[in-house]
Amino acid sequence: IFSEKILEQQKFNYLSIRLPGVISYYVNDPRRPWLNSVINKLKNNKIVNIYNSESLFNNVIDTIEIYRFINFIMKKKNIKNGSLNFSASNPIKIKSMIYNLKKKLYSKSKIILKKRKLNHFIILLNKSIYKYGFNISSTSEIINRYIKVLKK
Repeated sequence: IFSEKILEQQKFNYLSIRLPGVISYYVNDPRRPWLNSVINKLKNNKIVNIYNSESLFNNVIDTIEIYRFINFIMKKKNIKNGSLNFSASNPIKIKSMIYNLKKKLYSKSKIILKKRKLNHFIILLNKSIYKYGFNISSTSEIINRYIKVLKK
């Protein structure tokens, strides 16, 4: 937020993009973002504990989607100064996402649904993204694209 306040004071056009957990196709830390840690456990057939299993999830974006958006926005002539949230569209339930990942990765992991609730939120996409006319890939599309590359 501090950086965004500094940008507001400048005399040039800018667009600050707020990103959730970014998944990359070439550099992967098995601990981060959260989705990578889950995928790593599933790939290694380890126990996966799920909190807030009925909650929605869209707190992810991949480097392909970031590239697509930056490329798209650079072609626009009328960029409005400001900040926007940029994450997957169409949130999905955490439980169904994890079970789907388990199936696609042929994992033998045990999934444990924890009753204790943890802080949880989904990313609300700014209306400004839609004003630019950019179609953000859905949570399922991004995750499926990522799994497809991981399985190669």
